[in-house]
Amino acid sequence: MKWQFEEFPNSLVETEVTQRDQFRNDDVELADTLVRETVQNSLDARAGKGQSGQEAVKVRFAFLDGDRAPDLEYIEELFDQEYRDHAEAAGIELGSIDFGHPRAIVIEDFGTNGLLGNPLEKGDDDFSDFWRRHGISHKSGERRGRWGLGKLVFSTSSLLRAFFGLTIRAGDETPFLMGQTVLSMHKLGNRQYPAHTHFSKVSQNAANQGLRIPITDSSFVNRFSEVFRLKRGGRPGLSLVIPFPHSDLERGKTIEAAIRHYFIPILRGQLVLEFDDLVLDKTNLKDCASQHLKPGSIRDMEALFSFVLEAENPKTQLISIDERWYRNDLEKAFQPGELEKLRRSFAKGELVGVRFPIDIVRKDGKIEKTEVRGYLKKPAQLSRGQDYYVRSGITVPQESKFGHRNALGLLIADAPAISAFLGDAENPAHTLWIGNAEKVQRNYKGAKDRVTAIKKCLVNLHDLLAQAVEEKAEEALLYFFWTPGTGARPRQGKGEKTLLPTTPPATSPELFQISPIDGGFTVHPRKGLTADRLPLRASIKVAYDVEEGNPFRLWSEYDFNFEKKGDACIETHEVDVTCANNTLNCTFNKPESKISVTGLDSNRDLIIKVEVEVEEEQ
Repeated sequence: MKWQFEEFPNSLVETEVTQRDQFRNDDVELADTLVRETVQNSLDARAGKGQSGQEAVKVRFAFLDGDRAPDLEYIEELFDQEYRDHAEAAGIELGSIDFGHPRAIVIEDFGTNGLLGNPLEKGDDDFSDFWRRHGISHKSGERRGRWGLGKLVFSTSSLLRAFFGLTIRAGDETPFLMGQTVLSMHKLGNRQYPAHTHFSKVSQNAANQGLRIPITDSSFVNRFSEVFRLKRGGRPGLSLVIPFPHSDLERGKTIEAAIRHYFIPILRGQLVLEFDDLVLDKTNLKDCASQHLKPGSIRDMEALFSFVLEAENPKTQLISIDERWYRNDLEKAFQPGELEKLRRSFAKGELVGVRFPIDIVRKDGKIEKTEVRGYLKKPAQLSRGQDYYVRSGITVPQESKFGHRNALGLLIADAPAISAFLGDAENPAHTLWIGNAEKVQRNYKGAKDRVTAIKKCLVNLHDLLAQAVEEKAEEALLYFFWTPGTGARPRQGKGEKTLLPTTPPATSPELFQISPIDGGFTVHPRKGLTADRLPLRASIKVAYDVEEGNPFRLWSEYDFNFEKKGDACIETHEVDVTCANNTLNCTFNKPESKISVTGLDSNRDLIIKVEVEVEEEQ
């Protein structure tokens, strides 16, 4: 049992691991991606899926440090001098790692099936996908992962770029142990080595000669389990060990990330999380969130949690609408009288629920009848609207659109057919549904229209119900807009001082006009920008609006990329333009210059900023 470093064949094309930035960058913390990926995989492997009375999946996070740290001699055996030589050759700064004080994070799931498949053969199964493939996945149906990249977060989380996994498969009590390191293409001496290799045995079977196979020796497995304090105990599931984790993977951050990303399946009774001695489930989620979350991490938490629990109540009634709702006007999909009833309930602050039936058409012509469920509620004194989109237990955060819509919304997609469909439409980070994504286009007919309809059905339902909600507040803005001589003064409460408005400072005229068009926008000079001031250079920055944070910082290449052919259509008149990610660097040459961009998602709000190189910023 050792690290199986093998020289890279001269006949193969050199490849490098370039996707780590998806899991750790200025906008995404490593704790968030580690929690999202591990819990997602565990929910994927849930035992008895589709059966009634399923037990919740339990995921355990243990932080081994100090008195509970792994045995030093054992760690030195795992990472011997050969491994350290390869790691150093791959650019890892070993001097920054305190080998004298080993640490580890252990992540174990229970109530799952483990990594199914034949560990001794290379096949299209969970075991081979997890250990033997990169960027390839055979996950389908309602399962959450699709891209085969998520497991890269485990090696990324380790300063040594290594991790171990011990699995027991449902129906088989044999434990299978392997390790993997993902370094980089590197040279040691005169030999070149690939990024990936395994801690394993090597198959001597003629049909699988050279295949890396797991360790099953009971003494070695027992010692490994003892050193890393595993609680597998013969139960099916997967235990992961991340040695020498990054310092920012601390207990508090992982607890916070887990609550923010998975409070909905926890409240629904699908998931229990354990962090050392803290057990987090639906009975204590509210108290734990109050204790561990930063203020404002989840807005209106009490109202939101109550809303999710009410939506999950079996007694909650849902109205089913006509299956042609996404082809025609949503209002016409309701039976006579139903819509008015919902409007009255919504206006009174009651929960309303609607079934949105939809037919999914596969490329072979097979039609599957399925649905998504939408819930809305308008609690009193809500500080800001929130909407959540959930597919098979995982939230898809970039789909949130409510913002100024002062209500709570929840869209649930957990039926097998719709889970499979939307899973193929997700980006690698599972944060957005994309109607023209390669996989959904390859597997289904009419995918874009259906994805678009699902993405906006909750917003459309809200707007339809809110038409009848009139909140009369005649003097709500009087303090801001009242001026002498325009009518009654604002009423002055006891002890309050009346603050009269001041004259705002004069502003410089804006140089450019930004106009919305279908699927995009147009930018052209205003009349005040005369020929004597041209040519003028300016950058146009574009991003989709987000509920929280800076939309330009949260821009992702999976939203759109002006450099990528097909992401947007750019038409110019008397404008020279170069593209860089989400920025258009333009030179406007004449007063009639114009640039138009189309092909963006018409269901998402655009934020556009024009920055003039010399004169001013708009």
